[in-house]
Amino acid sequence: GVGGVRTVITRQHELILRATYPHADAELRGMLSEQLVALLDSLLSSYVAQLTSLRRAGQQERYVTLENEYTQKRSELLAPLLELGQHQWVAALAEKYCDFDILVQLCERTDNQSRLQQYMVKFADQ
Repeated sequence: GVGGVRTVITRQHELILRATYPHADAELRGMLSEQLVALLDSLLSSYVAQLTSLRRAGQQERYVTLENEYTQKRSELLAPLLELGQHQWVAALAEKYCDFDILVQLCERTDNQSRLQQYMVKFADQ
């Protein structure tokens, strides 16, 4: 809901990226990036847990709705880290949460065709 944990984490993500990160020095940016990644990991894992629960309960309609929300949110939350050049963090989260689009963008930005080939093999069945 409006005051739920996902909403709060999403808002915190926005605040860090808009208000704090641009004015931070390199050391603080490193700490902020780590904190953002921890927040995003927590948020995305909550989606995965809920999706798993809905699938087991056979609630297909709610599952599809939540899966669409999750897919959209995942990219919206990871894209800013990619823009900031936080490639290792982006790769770790995108691999963990199977965001192939973000991984492709990462490989294009870093001109890493061999890594792209690895991802294509790894995520071929998804």
